[in-house]
Amino acid sequence: MISEEIEKYIIKYLSGKITAKELSLLERWAETPEHQELFQEYITLHYQLIENNVLKNKADFIAQQKKSLTTNPSKKSKLIYLRIVKYAALLLLFLGIGYFLITGTENKSYDFTAENIVLEIDNDKVEIIEEGKNKTIVTKEGHVVCVQKNDKIIVAKNRANTPAVWCKLLVPYGKRMELVLADGTHIFLNSGSVIEYPSHFKKTTHRSVKLIGEAYFDVETNKQKPFIVNANQLNVRVLGTEFNVSAYPEENKIATVLVEGSVGLYHQKEFNLTTATLIKPGTRGVFDQQQKTYTTKPVDTRIYTSWRNGQLIFRNIPFHNIIKRLERNYNIKIETNNSLLNQQYFNANFDSDEDIHTILKTFQLSFSFTYDTPEKHHIIIH
Repeated sequence: MISEEIEKYIIKYLSGKITAKELSLLERWAETPEHQELFQEYITLHYQLIENNVLKNKADFIAQQKKSLTTNPSKKSKLIYLRIVKYAALLLLFLGIGYFLITGTENKSYDFTAENIVLEIDNDKVEIIEEGKNKTIVTKEGHVVCVQKNDKIIVAKNRANTPAVWCKLLVPYGKRMELVLADGTHIFLNSGSVIEYPSHFKKTTHRSVKLIGEAYFDVETNKQKPFIVNANQLNVRVLGTEFNVSAYPEENKIATVLVEGSVGLYHQKEFNLTTATLIKPGTRGVFDQQQKTYTTKPVDTRIYTSWRNGQLIFRNIPFHNIIKRLERNYNIKIETNNSLLNQQYFNANFDSDEDIHTILKTFQLSFSFTYDTPEKHHIIIH
């Protein structure tokens, strides 16, 4: 029998992420002949998974193993098959939907095509967040971290002698999630986003979180402890306000839209009132990560925050940018071979739960094009 902890060490060993201490524990476990045999099975299976491209097609791989089992129905084969299925699921969790757990928030190689929202607690525990569920989530030591209530995660209030732990929440394409931090701040996460936050804020001079993707923040006011959002190279500093930050990995520009209050934008390590770019309500501030420059302009904030209310609003946006938003919202891959269409600018309003084909047909009324759907989650535009 292999423990959950040892399985975790093996997976980290195969992915090259194991620490010296974990490697020492794994070597000690593998000293017995029985454990050596089990470890060899995992190594062999690891290469079989790669050769069979199981990370893209788990079902075909497991079906192949079932076929092999029926032709060789020995007790040992059945045991190996069970390990194969279990290990395949574990590897998919760590290298698929949970890839960000071992790469860190700064690494932008996330798998946002996963089926479920994933929460990592203190780098050593993974929770699958199923929509519509209600449950209490605890650390390995049994301390309550948060409570899930349907599509909302509420971080537990700080309790005496309970250590703070860091959490990472990944929201894949086609999903959205609301997060309530321990200080009462509400964060609404859009599709294809990752946020890193503490279970409670320590007695420091500020409150900070890290964001990849897009989120709407309704920050609890605390003049003594400013709230800072770190979005790649940009920092957004506030005291108490409502604003939207869009910082997707594939986009060079990070945009902040202020609904109410005031915020300061800066890319230096420390905030300086004289050098920060301050924006007022009804303003969109954009930071160019390559040029290290800022631009601001008045906007209709509803256009940039409509996703919270289940709407897709496009205003004078090129079609190639619209495609990316549709991909995130519907968890699909859209390819276009029509270069003229890509450069066309559109104005349109949709409900985010409208069928993707209905949306494409609406665009066809303004610009002639055809498209195919070779697979369920794949569209090719001609």
